[in-house]
Amino acid sequence: TGGEGPPAREALAVLDWDRLAVRPRAEEVVRAAAIFFLLPDGRLDLTRVRAYARGYRAAAGVDGEELAAGAHRVWWERLNDFWILRWHYEREDPRVDPQFPATSALVPWWCRNTAAVREAFRA
Repeated sequence: TGGEGPPAREALAVLDWDRLAVRPRAEEVVRAAAIFFLLPDGRLDLTRVRAYARGYRAAAGVDGEELAAGAHRVWWERLNDFWILRWHYEREDPRVDPQFPATSALVPWWCRNTAAVREAFRA
């Protein structure tokens, strides 16, 4: 195409069609990190979260405090979020079942490591 635009294999965006809306960017950055860097045992890979947050802040000009505040809001949301159970029981949709062990283990881990998670987004 004459060298215009990004290379054909470079991702331009990741869209979550179930949640597509204009949302606060800090929360969306944290939600994405919680998807991409969630380990099978329910921990977040904070080394990767830190690198991701640094890269995002550098590219988007976002302050570390904004992302740390977003991490706090997403943590609070996760404490009250039962979407996987709703999908499983109300929708009778088993596609999310494999995510349940790690996602449910994330909540108590995040509660024990709240300061470290916020610092990973702030650093």
